[in-house]
Amino acid sequence: MDDVDELLRPREPGVTSPKVDAWKATTRVLRGRRWWRRGRAAVMMAGCFVAGALVMYRPAPTNLVVPTPDAVAIIPQATEPRIEAEAQPIESPKRLERWAKLTEGDKQRNLFRRAGDGFLKYGDEIAALRCYRRSLDGGTPTELAINVEDTWMLMSLKISQHKE
Repeated sequence: MDDVDELLRPREPGVTSPKVDAWKATTRVLRGRRWWRRGRAAVMMAGCFVAGALVMYRPAPTNLVVPTPDAVAIIPQATEPRIEAEAQPIESPKRLERWAKLTEGDKQRNLFRRAGDGFLKYGDEIAALRCYRRSLDGGTPTELAINVEDTWMLMSLKISQHKE
């Protein structure tokens, strides 16, 4: 019981023990380390914020040349894009091939050709060959003529058709 009484009894002022002195010294060091760690983290975050703000800041260039309306008229304008290319929706080649199987005539040949172009663009040469052959079946002599817009595979198929 003596030990319990000694623990529960309040300490007298001015009387210290080595355990209390060690505890006070240790807690002071640990609290100081915690504050230094938090302080370093705050400084690092502030530094990152300032660096990000400096990256975003760019002074405006001082030597800008503003073109006059006469100079703009002299600049050659690019050719107008074809209306047909804008009007055609961009579809997957597989879907174009399925649609081509449901149609007939010139529309079918056009859809098979577009599907072949799409397959060739994505690197599926076997599917492109299948679609190009279907587009050339029953084609008129003008459609079998080689055009500038033809792909290399379509050109080679047209040349082989002419040889037969």
